[in-house]
Amino acid sequence: MHRLDLKITKLDPSQYIDIPSEDEVYADISLDVLLSDGKTFNIFKIRWDVICLLKWTLEKKQAILFESPLDLIKSDFSIAYGIRYFHEMVDLDSVKDSDLDSVFEYKTRHGLRFALRGVDINSVYIGKSTKGYEISYSSEDYHWTYIVDLPEFIASVEDYYVKLKNK
Repeated sequence: MHRLDLKITKLDPSQYIDIPSEDEVYADISLDVLLSDGKTFNIFKIRWDVICLLKWTLEKKQAILFESPLDLIKSDFSIAYGIRYFHEMVDLDSVKDSDLDSVFEYKTRHGLRFALRGVDINSVYIGKSTKGYEISYSSEDYHWTYIVDLPEFIASVEDYYVKLKNK
């Protein structure tokens, strides 16, 4: 099992383009998978309001840790592959609106894009899969999945959130 490593470096106020609101904390944010061979795999490196990511993760904690993939998107490969396959194979003329809604709602609880609205990152998903906790991405020509320790990751998010809110 691999570890997710979230690195947050708060920006100096002189680096702000706009003055942030009271509940915003702009930072350089990096998320990596720490591989067992000592290497790292970068998921994203961005400059954005880190509170958005931290709050979303804490708000979605129960779903991330305990919600199994929907039958509509269940895949032996990964969450991301199951979602991509669903969207590629769905017949828009015959699919039920409730099925589309269910998949969209699942994506809002597991897709990092929803944590970082306004930032252009890949459609990366985290959650409980058929193989354990994972982080995954899938496109037509590129796919990756890592089994990761999501409870440890969420604990680190909780620590960061408390530290940033108390400063």
